[in-house]
Amino acid sequence: AYYAMSTQIVTEGRYQGVPVNDTTKMNYTAPTYMGNSGGGVFVYKHGEWLLTGIISGVFMHGEAYFAAPVTYLARATNITTIKEFLKGVEL
Repeated sequence: AYYAMSTQIVTEGRYQGVPVNDTTKMNYTAPTYMGNSGGGVFVYKHGEWLLTGIISGVFMHGEAYFAAPVTYLARATNITTIKEFLKGVEL
């Protein structure tokens, strides 16, 4: 087994704002790759980790079959949108 595969690694990124055409999303710069979608984006604030979004995609550079992931630019659905979506859902 690879040691790194069993260890959680906290990475640093920066909030990059809301896309002009979609206020339900947020852009950020923490390392992200395909397969991370559905995972959380967290912020450390006042001594605790807070969920701020759910990863929804990685930016791609190029077109069609020649596109390559830009792993330091990603997009997430913001927590406000997620809370609104979950209103009325019975658990």
